[in-house]
Amino acid sequence: MGIKILWIAGSLVVVAITLLSYNSRETFMFKAIPELKVRLTASTVLPDPTHIQSASEWYYLDHVSSGLVIYDADKQKFSPLFAESWNTEANGTHRFFLRKNIMFHNGNPITAKDIIWSIKRHLIFKRSTHFALWEYIVGCENIKTLLDECEGLKAVSDHEIVFQLKSFNESFFLQLASPETGIWAASDMNPETAELKASSFSGAYFLSEKTDKEALLKRNENSPISERFPDSPRSIRLMTHPISQLNQALIEKKVDLAIRSYSPFGEPDWEKAKIKVKSTTASNIFYLFGLGTGQRPAIGQDFIKTLWNQNKDPNISQSESYLPFNQNYSLSREEFLESLPQTTAKRIRVFCPEGFFPKEFLDEIKTAAESVGTTMEFYFAPPQEWFNAFNDPSAGKKYDYMLSLYAASERYPAVQLRYMTKQLVRPPVDLKEAETPDLNDKKIQILKDYQKWLLESHQAVPLFFGNTLFLHQPHLDLGKQSETDAEIELWRVREKVL
Repeated sequence: MGIKILWIAGSLVVVAITLLSYNSRETFMFKAIPELKVRLTASTVLPDPTHIQSASEWYYLDHVSSGLVIYDADKQKFSPLFAESWNTEANGTHRFFLRKNIMFHNGNPITAKDIIWSIKRHLIFKRSTHFALWEYIVGCENIKTLLDECEGLKAVSDHEIVFQLKSFNESFFLQLASPETGIWAASDMNPETAELKASSFSGAYFLSEKTDKEALLKRNENSPISERFPDSPRSIRLMTHPISQLNQALIEKKVDLAIRSYSPFGEPDWEKAKIKVKSTTASNIFYLFGLGTGQRPAIGQDFIKTLWNQNKDPNISQSESYLPFNQNYSLSREEFLESLPQTTAKRIRVFCPEGFFPKEFLDEIKTAAESVGTTMEFYFAPPQEWFNAFNDPSAGKKYDYMLSLYAASERYPAVQLRYMTKQLVRPPVDLKEAETPDLNDKKIQILKDYQKWLLESHQAVPLFFGNTLFLHQPHLDLGKQSETDAEIELWRVREKVL
């Protein structure tokens, strides 16, 4: 989901190398998997692309929707997908030329109207968490329905779409390559309310059927991704085992593949259980997110230093920054600590999702707090209630912080920092100018000033960096997945045959 960074903790490299070991003397052939059983989401409900709240929702949508462009991890660049080509002008105008005969999974043609209406939903709802697209497209700030015209988003013909941005911005392509701007059928949208009831799918897979516990995705033969990966799984069964039961489900072979963050103090002996583990680099941030809109108790240097020094899990590392991949844009350790007060408040209430963080990890946090004279109180609730608290202005009446985890990306650090802010506050530092990847000294200073504000306002306080694990049965080959990214592309997964 989201945004990647290029710093690698030495201990995590050792873990990754150890976990990635295969017997190089074995020679395999590969074949397509009839049905891949995967746990990557806690719910089978199809998320709304304008309101992605978690990495699992990002993964889900990424497999059932596609957009004009795609980020090609093999080539490390943005490449055409439903667009055949594009050109970009200095004034921020982008012209996309569509491929011919592009279709949804059911054979219905993908039209310019489908693409424009899919984008317009973002301009109407104004709630996407990664990129405020409505602030960038010319003359579209006030549209209320999908029928409203706006100057900066037009179909010149059936095969050409023009976006006019208020200024040149390369992170626009990150938005277009994300599942937030996947293409949906205009016929599935209410033109007045912009409500989406999806029945046509543009992704590598389509949603065939679902219950509360399982969803069946089937391969979309009309997808350009399926064309490129002919041996992709023929179907994917999304399983919703609770995190607390997931390890056992893998051991009992009820699940073929699971994607989740490294669990501090909570990993079983996977080699003994005959489960293979592929690990990313340090792509996850464990952090405290400040709830509500008012003042909140201070997180101080005393607690952070104590927590880092007392940590007994060598596979997580001190997050002296918000950007584990982009050290050049990060605060130094000294700048990070100086942005926090010396001492921590005497009482802090922390909201946690049920069953997500191991007790040993929470005990370590509580012990560090007690060492500096702070009572750390943990409260628990089901995941949906926990997600709702992020953008609830009244959540601060019950809790001070939320213990959260963010799956980061090495592309465009400004987009990541915006995500960690959420939507309840208006930051005093404007990130727009720092959203391009070719950052100069002025733009880097903007990123640093923003990180200082996050700390000084107690909006978000990083604790540790960790990695993402792809846990899988030995007969699977995961293909070439990004190792500096928490995302996974299931269309690369195949079965190994001796």
